[in-house]
Amino acid sequence: MNLKEKYFIKLKKIKMNQLVSFIVTILIYNVLVAIAVLFLGLASINLTGFSIRSLTNLFFNLYFILGLGVSFGARMLFTVAISQASNLNQLQNSATSLTYIVSLSSLIFVVVVNSKILGDTLKTNQIIGSAIIIIGLILLFL
Repeated sequence: MNLKEKYFIKLKKIKMNQLVSFIVTILIYNVLVAIAVLFLGLASINLTGFSIRSLTNLFFNLYFILGLGVSFGARMLFTVAISQASNLNQLQNSATSLTYIVSLSSLIFVVVVNSKILGDTLKTNQIIGSAIIIIGLILLFL
């Protein structure tokens, strides 16, 4: 194997590592979004209208504060993921599509968390929507 072949093999490994890193970042982002929605949902359970008192109670609610913190962390991770994607050749020209699909992919995790933890039942349109998002992600990486 000559030097040029070794260079291209090393380059492919680097790109593969970047792709795996991007996918892991997206998965962590999705889990964080689901956790943030769960915390914010738990905080709003005791919300009794939109009075100054109930909103003040909401802002000092531990679940609300945790939800905001996790949500902020998820957004920062989202920024990192999009930055990682811009370094991948196959994703450089699809930044807008990628941003939209990654944002929507978190909805799948929210639906799953709501059904598993909160006991919500999955509706047909949620299942179809999740399938469409997954197909979009698969097509984006081809």
